[in-house]
Amino acid sequence: MISRTMRAMVSSPRAASAPMLRLGLWLLVGAAAVIGVAIGFGGASGQALNSIGAIAWLTAAVVIGLALRNDGRAGATFAAATAAAIVLAVGIRPGELAAVIVAFGVAGVLVGSIAPSHPAGWAALVPGIYLPVHLAVAISRPIIAGSTTLRTEPPPTAPLVPLAMVLAAAGAGYAIDRLRRRTE
Repeated sequence: MISRTMRAMVSSPRAASAPMLRLGLWLLVGAAAVIGVAIGFGGASGQALNSIGAIAWLTAAVVIGLALRNDGRAGATFAAATAAAIVLAVGIRPGELAAVIVAFGVAGVLVGSIAPSHPAGWAALVPGIYLPVHLAVAISRPIIAGSTTLRTEPPPTAPLVPLAMVLAAAGAGYAIDRLRRRTE
C-alpha cells in the first residue's frame, strides 16, 4: 500500500525523473525515521544515529531537488519551498507535534498548489530544506539572545516530529495531486 502510494506520488506523463524523485522521497522518509530513533535513544548512540540521519536527510533533499530541477517554474517553486522552510524554522517549535503536523501540512498544500507537476515531491522538499534552516536558527537564537546554552533535552513527542513533518508535507502535496487528477 505505501509503495503504491509513493509510486502514485511521482507517476505522471511528465515524470522523466520519477525514479530519482521516488528515491529521494524514500530516503527522506528513512532519514526522518532514523532521526526520530536517534532522538529517542539520546546519548552517544543517538548522536551517531542523528549524524547518519542528518546526512541522509540532506542527501534526500538534494536528490529531490535534482529530480525536480527541470520541472516547469522550478525556480519559483524552489523559492516558495525555501521560503516555507524558513518560515517554519523561525515560527514553529519542533517539540509541538500537533503544530508541526498542521504547519507542515499547510506548507505542503501551499507549495504543492503552485508546483507545475509533482506536488508531493515539491511539498516534500519543504522539510528537506527545513533541516539546515532549523539548525541555523537553533544555533543563532541563543547567540542573538546573548545566551551560551542550547536546549538539549527534547520533549516527549520529539521522536515523532521528523517523520510527522515529512509525512504531513508530502501527504498534503499528494492530496493536491489527487485533486488535480480528478479535475483533469
